[in-house]
Amino acid sequence: MSGDYETLAKNQPDIYYTKSSSNMKQIFSNQFYYQFKMPDFDILKERLETIEKFDDGDFTWGELCKIERDSYNVNDFFDILVKPVGMLSGQLGVKFNAKISHPWLNRYDRGGFQEIHYHDDCDIAAVVFLNDGEDFSKFYFWDSNHTAFTKPWIKILTQMKLSNIYYPEVKAGDVLLFPSHMLHGVSPHNSDIIRKTFSFNVIVTNVE
Repeated sequence: MSGDYETLAKNQPDIYYTKSSSNMKQIFSNQFYYQFKMPDFDILKERLETIEKFDDGDFTWGELCKIERDSYNVNDFFDILVKPVGMLSGQLGVKFNAKISHPWLNRYDRGGFQEIHYHDDCDIAAVVFLNDGEDFSKFYFWDSNHTAFTKPWIKILTQMKLSNIYYPEVKAGDVLLFPSHMLHGVSPHNSDIIRKTFSFNVIVTNVE
């Protein structure tokens, strides 16, 4: 059988392509995100300067990244953080009840980064971008399914400019919300200005 296959392969002509419009259909929707302008953004930044913060002793992650963190009491921010969650519900067209778990501030000095990870203790992850600038590190999503492709497919997808890394275009004042299973990270920070983001997790308790 192997010999027959090799002979057949050798006798086949080369395949040439004719460029045309794409008929590619994306069939599954398990990776997506929503991007909004953060409601009460200025109030959020003001509170971060005045509300009591805690050390990061309660964090169970961080060994593989280079980052400074401050933890906050969710009750001090609930009235603000509930608003983008409500916006997400409206965009999805589905009503659900949820709890917001403790929020935290991420600080990236020069060289700081966040390794690829996901959040296994919630349903929705959210990040608010507090500032931006030249040579700032970038938030990205990483597609683990990309590794299932064979080497020829990797070359094909590369020429099609389809990558396993996606960088959302974000600015200060933007908030991203996405399913917590999605792998994401932050590239190395190359600025002397400290990059700051504010993150929180959402646990869905009931879907109506």
